[in-house]
Order: sequence, then C-alpha cells, then structure tokens
Amino acid sequence: VSIAGKVTVFVNTPTPKDWRRHHATIKTNDRAFAEAAAQHLKKKGLTNFGFIGSPLNERWSVARMRFFRAALKDMGFSVSVFNEIPPSDWLAHQEALIAWLEKLPKPCGIWAAFDQRAKHIIDACNSAEIAIPDQIQVLGTDNETYICEQTLPSLSSIMPDFESGGFAAAQYIDSHLNKKASGEKTKKTLLFNLKGVVERLSSADVNGTARHVELARDFIRKHATSGIDVPSVAAAIGTSTR
Repeated sequence: VSIAGKVTVFVNTPTPKDWRRHHATIKTNDRAFAEAAAQHLKKKGLTNFGFIGSPLNERWSVARMRFFRAALKDMGFSVSVFNEIPPSDWLAHQEALIAWLEKLPKPCGIWAAFDQRAKHIIDACNSAEIAIPDQIQVLGTDNETYICEQTLPSLSSIMPDFESGGFAAAQYIDSHLNKKASGEKTKKTLLFNLKGVVERLSSADVNGTARHVELARDFIRKHATSGIDVPSVAAAIGTSTR
C-alpha cells in the first residue's frame, strides 16, 4: 500500500507445516468420467472394451483405468489395457499399439484417458486399415475441439464441466479465508464432474442418419476449399441428395 510516497510491504510466508494444514486440491471426478465412458460404449451394443492411458502412467490415468474396469466389471465385462511406456523410438511404440489393436476382439470400444491419446488410437487404426467406428469405436476425454474435429474420423469425447470447477474453487477460497486466518484446518479435495459426451464419428452408430451427418461433416471439413456441392457430399457418404 502506498501512502504519502511510502510503500509498505507485508510478507507472510507459511511454513511447510502450515501449508499442509491449509490447502485444497480441485480435480476431475475420475469415477464419474469412467462410468460415463463405460455407459456410452455399452449403449453401442459392444461387449469388448479397451483402455489406453497416459504414456507415463500418471496417478490420475491409473485411477481412470481402474474406475473404468470396475464399472464394466459390474456390467459383466472385462477390459484390455494398453499401458506400455513409449520407447524413445516412436515408430516402435506405434507398432506395439497397432499389434495390440489387431489382437483385440472386434467390434471393440476403447476409452482414452485424454484426447491426444485417443488420436494415437485413430492414427494407428488408419495405418493398420482398421475401420472406425465399424471395428473400433474410440472415445476421448476433455473434448479438445482442435484435436477432436481435426482427426479423421472426428473424435467423440467426454466434456468436463470446467466452469463448475472454477466456481467451486472460488467458492471454497471465499468461504475458508477466515477459517484459515483463525488457524482452522482447511485441507480438502474438491471434485468437478462432466457435462456429458460429445459424440462424433469415432463412436457414432454404424447405421442411421447420425452417421450420415458425421460422415458429411468430415467430408466437408476435408474438402471445404475444393468447390464441393450437395451432390458431391451425398455421393461421398453414399446417400441421396434428399
């Protein structure tokens, strides 16, 4: 605070003990995400499932895998997990990923711990000529549109409710400032949930108008500057102009 040309600085550095007493963590509700993923893929009539997590097997990724496996176990299904740590040679890692995909019983639904990892699945399927969504259906996490809408086919993904997480964090800080000042313990973990699943072509129904719409969107996205028209879109997705 500057008063009459003077600056007074107040510094309050908490000790490690104080820090352990007064802090909160906010993170995604991994159980809710995993259960939503299991429900979404099961609704497709699938009986085979897979999971791919973070390449370094971080704790949050392992938690999502375990909750996903538990949710499907309750439904009477098992999960194949790809958790190989990538070698320095990315091509060798991709070959291992393709080998895993080829061994999976088809059709199969795969949930990825985050969207970039789901893109790895789609790229590997394209390289191995494994049809998506006919043989493999892919679901990502975080709904990063710059990834989801640029993959071919486009990627379905779980959308976190980041906004509610921000509100929860602000509300917690506001309500606990006085408690912290009084020395009351305020350590806590806050969870925020998801808004839902944004479905795109990677998990769209194999038959029906929903798939036609997603096929058309992918074709338009890929050929937007090529002078396409309605008949060319219809021909690309195998339907009539009507």
